[in-house]
Amino acid sequence: MTRYCKNCAIETERYASGRCKPCKAKSAVAWNANNRAANKIRNAQWYAKNRDQARKKNEKWRSENRERARLNTIAWRKANPEKVKEMTTRNNSKNRNFELIRKYGIDSATYETMFTEQNGVCYLCYNPETYKQKGKVQRLAVDHCHKNGRARRLLCRICNTVLGFVHDDPQLLRRMADYLEEHKKG
Repeated sequence: MTRYCKNCAIETERYASGRCKPCKAKSAVAWNANNRAANKIRNAQWYAKNRDQARKKNEKWRSENRERARLNTIAWRKANPEKVKEMTTRNNSKNRNFELIRKYGIDSATYETMFTEQNGVCYLCYNPETYKQKGKVQRLAVDHCHKNGRARRLLCRICNTVLGFVHDDPQLLRRMADYLEEHKKG
C-alpha cells in the first residue's frame, strides 16, 4: 500500500500524524514558535518534576558533544552579555561569602565590619590595598592563624605575604627589624 504525506503528498513512510518526518518537524517548529510562553511554562513544570533525570540527560549530551556544547555556551554568552554580567556578579558575591566562611569562619558582613573598623587600610602598614588583578584593585587579605584557622585582621598583600614567608614567627620578625636598624645607621 502506497502512503503519502498529507502535507507534501510525497510517497513516504508516514507516522501516526499522517505526515512525513520533515513535515512533522516543520509543524513542530511552527507550533513551538507560536506557543513560546506555554512551552516555557510546560518545560519548567516538567523540569521541576524530573530535575535529576534532566541533569543526567544534559550531562550525557554535553559529554558526548563537548565541542558543540562549548560553541553553544560561547554563542549564548555573546547574545546575552547583560545576563552574563548579572550572573557573574551574583555568583562572585555568593562564592566570596562561601570562601570566607569555608577558609576563615567569617561571612561577608564580618569582613565588611572589619574593613570599616580598619578604615579600609591594612592593619600593619596603614596603607590601602594596591595590588591589581585584571586591572581591578583587590580586597584586603584576611590574615589568619594557620594553627587554628581563626581570622585575625585584614592585611594588604605585601604585609600578608611577609607574614607568610616568616611563618608567623615573631622572633624572626624581631631579628629582621634589629638587622634593619643595625644597617640603617651605617
